[in-house]
Amino acid sequence: MLLRRRHSGPLYIQRALYPESDYTAHVMILHPPGGLVQGDQIDIRARAAAGAGLLVTTPSAGKFYKTPAGGTRQAVRLATGPEARLEWLPQEAILFDGAHVRLALAVDLDPTSRAILWDSVVFGRPAIAERLVDGGLDTDLAIAIDGRPVFSERTRVPGLATSHLQDAAWGLDGAVAMGTLVAYCPEGFDEQQTRVLREAVVAEGGRCAITRVDELMVVRALGLSAAFVRQTLARAWQTLRPWVMGKPAVAPRIWST
Repeated sequence: MLLRRRHSGPLYIQRALYPESDYTAHVMILHPPGGLVQGDQIDIRARAAAGAGLLVTTPSAGKFYKTPAGGTRQAVRLATGPEARLEWLPQEAILFDGAHVRLALAVDLDPTSRAILWDSVVFGRPAIAERLVDGGLDTDLAIAIDGRPVFSERTRVPGLATSHLQDAAWGLDGAVAMGTLVAYCPEGFDEQQTRVLREAVVAEGGRCAITRVDELMVVRALGLSAAFVRQTLARAWQTLRPWVMGKPAVAPRIWST
């Protein structure tokens, strides 16, 4: 159950829900302003204590607005205690044209814990044919197990005004959204599970890749729409959850509203 919460500024945790028989806490992080503007910084820290079950999500996509003279930053640090189960499943971050954004996700897992984590971004607002022309994105994803670094990835996506990366075949190849999911369990994963997962996430409208990296299962998606990335990561989570958490997927209620 949720034992402690603390916030400063317009960011807080809504009352936890417990829709599963094992009382896993489903927690929503709310940001009432609805988006980040020039100079805004958000720092999120969450820890699943020993034996606890925690699923964290957001009620809607995060928005990063145009920042002509500066930038915005979001830093998330997650940790688990022994035998804890952690799921970090926020909805996508939308980068408006002109946004300069830095996103960082750092996770320190206990070797006996279990975790499924994802993050995804959309470049511009595809619904109105807006692209990320000015600005850019810097992301850092770092995962450690018992303090030992096991996965570190940095991605930089410049605006179209300064680079062809978004459209180039050697870059995003025209994709307007991308996402990464990482799963960990003490037993690890095998080739059969990798094949099953690949079959489960195959879909049209983009590309995805599934790889095992030491103790981790990593799913990456590039999409011609935000929906493709969202659905690909959701299918991967639904497939992985019984293996990682030992129980079927129970989607947060907010995803259906």
